[in-house]
Amino acid sequence: MCLRIVIIAGLMAVASATEMADKRSASWDAVTSSEWNPASGGNGIPATLVINSGGSGGWSSDSSSEVAGAVAAAKAAASAVRAAQQQVAAAKNAALHQQELAGAKEAAAAHAAHKSEEASRRARARALEAAQSAVHAQARLAAAKARAAAAQRIAAAREAEAAKAIQQAAHTQAARLQNADIESLKLSVLQSSGAAGAAGAAQHAATSAAAALRPDNQGWNPQGWQPNANAWDWMWLHVILLFIWSSYLANAEIDRRRFSNPTYYNVGGVLSSNESIAFFKDTISNLNFKDKYVPRGVTYHDYSILMDPNPIKTALNVCKDLIGHRVYAVIVSHPLTGELSPAAVSYTSGFYHIPVIGISSRDSAFSDKNIHVSFLRTVPPYSHQADVWVDVLKHFNYMKVIVIHSSDTDGRAILGRFQTTSQSIDEDVDRKVVVEQVIEFEPGLDAFSDRLIDAKSAQARVFLMYASKTDAEIIFRDATYLNMTTTGYVWMVTEQALDAANAPEGLLGLRLVNATNEHAHIQDSIYVLASAIRDMNKSEEIHAPPSDCDNSGSIWTTGRLLFDYIRRQSLENGATGHVAFDDHGDRVHAEYDMVNVRAQGEHVAVGKYFYSKDTQKMRLELKEHEIIWMGRSSSKPEGFMIPTHLKVLTIEEKPFVYARRVDYEVDCTPEEIPCPHYNTSDDTDLMYCCKGFCMDLLRYLSKAINFTYSLALSPDGQFGNYIIRNFSVPGAKKEWTGLIGMYHSK
Repeated sequence: MCLRIVIIAGLMAVASATEMADKRSASWDAVTSSEWNPASGGNGIPATLVINSGGSGGWSSDSSSEVAGAVAAAKAAASAVRAAQQQVAAAKNAALHQQELAGAKEAAAAHAAHKSEEASRRARARALEAAQSAVHAQARLAAAKARAAAAQRIAAAREAEAAKAIQQAAHTQAARLQNADIESLKLSVLQSSGAAGAAGAAQHAATSAAAALRPDNQGWNPQGWQPNANAWDWMWLHVILLFIWSSYLANAEIDRRRFSNPTYYNVGGVLSSNESIAFFKDTISNLNFKDKYVPRGVTYHDYSILMDPNPIKTALNVCKDLIGHRVYAVIVSHPLTGELSPAAVSYTSGFYHIPVIGISSRDSAFSDKNIHVSFLRTVPPYSHQADVWVDVLKHFNYMKVIVIHSSDTDGRAILGRFQTTSQSIDEDVDRKVVVEQVIEFEPGLDAFSDRLIDAKSAQARVFLMYASKTDAEIIFRDATYLNMTTTGYVWMVTEQALDAANAPEGLLGLRLVNATNEHAHIQDSIYVLASAIRDMNKSEEIHAPPSDCDNSGSIWTTGRLLFDYIRRQSLENGATGHVAFDDHGDRVHAEYDMVNVRAQGEHVAVGKYFYSKDTQKMRLELKEHEIIWMGRSSSKPEGFMIPTHLKVLTIEEKPFVYARRVDYEVDCTPEEIPCPHYNTSDDTDLMYCCKGFCMDLLRYLSKAINFTYSLALSPDGQFGNYIIRNFSVPGAKKEWTGLIGMYHSK
């Protein structure tokens, strides 16, 4: 308050001094200043200035000095005012700061008090809940103890009843348990070692059996008890049951290891069209809902690309889009043009042992596991048509044939397979189809007449041919020109030759069922793969496949195992029939249609080659009466040319055949026939003359049927036996000796 009075007084003094200077008429009567009151908070500044005006005269020297003193006093007052203002501002700021600190401390104290109160409240709530839980737990424990006691009493009663029943049965069956019946009981128990339920039952049975062995006397002394034969049998049964339990634990350990295997499996596809890719995706999606193939917790996902005719691009796409997504197997089709792209997929995936399942590639080269190490297929190679040839030949009883084939891998493979499978060994009869002549040619024919002329002179009239469509057209053209497609001839060809534009009427060929049904093969491939992974999960440890093509040092061992598991799979009712694989991963039990070429190139199915579920073997059914043969004949040809000159072997057996030794052929009489004896051991030939009833019959038949003949005696003079000549050779077969042996060897 004092500070304000000082400021006002200073201002008033300045104003008065200025006014008196302007009028120059004012005079100072008195200047009164109050004494400084230290209590007022001042600093030597007058508290009050009182100015009174005098007369109207001018300024005197005293007045001027007084005015100067007043101005000086006013300036001093202004300086004091500024200093006071700064001190007031500083004091005000200090007071505000202290006020803020006090407010912050007060707020912190209030917040701490609130938190303490909240924590206290929560602690009381938790304590209350814990107390309630403890009460409930005690109640549940008491109830559980009560139930356990009741169950224990019931179990004890039932165990006592069971023990009594077992003891009675043991006494009545003691004789049986001492003989072979106890062995059968042991065997039946061992057979149940895989089931968890059986293990638990066995444990309970062992307890009951032990109770049954105890005497009924409550004072029974175990030290004085001696086991009898019946007791030893039950003790042996207890040991078996312990073995069962340990086996169950081992199986449980395997099951636990199975749970560490992946649950997410990617399947790759390299397919020929977008339609096939869509079907591939739908089949994988539907597979996840089939419990037969997919265990609970396992999921399959698809990754697919279009087949590129360029094999290099195909290989790069496989690395980027399939192996990059860690596929466990790849299903590969064929491009619309070109045949090398499936091989590129096989090479790329096989390098990392990723299984590849082909659904259209039928070249025999894919059977070579040194090159295509992980390739399987749901279609058979072309060479497997030889199996159907053999069954057809045996059905028509054609035992001598001529084989025509190209000199490529498939042509040689079909010849080798035919020669291997054409022999069927029965108990006492060695029956096989004989290949009289083999004609091999280089692909890309211009003419074939010279080779056919040689074949025309052979005895066989049944031709088996493997050739491409273009080569088959050249062969059919020249065979028709040489009249080798007329009555009496039989031509059977493979699928490629069947499509020749000039295929003659009466031709027989094979057609693979579902050969072009890509969707059916995709479905069978996916189900076979899922079955293999399902079986692997039961007993094998599965590792994730490689994720790129940059790592060339590691080998995916799971891929090799998966290949073997796929190869062992079998689909009884696949979309393409019975699906199974041989050791090379090639499809077996594939079904074929037997096709007969009619006029204007019409193809008519006259038979089928299919898998029989009853015999579990392939079966041939032919509608023989519907076949039109070469030359538009409805009768089955003989299959061979009847010769006009016969070679006759005979043996001296009076009175049918008499043999007389002579030096020269001219020494024979007109009623005798020259019959030389060829000694094969030392190459010395002896001349004989033969006559008798058989010789007269031979002369008569030659005139009646119009044929010529040459006669000879059997070298060893024996009719012959069917024996094994060399016992030292393992697997040696029986052979005919004597006259029959000579005929059979010819």
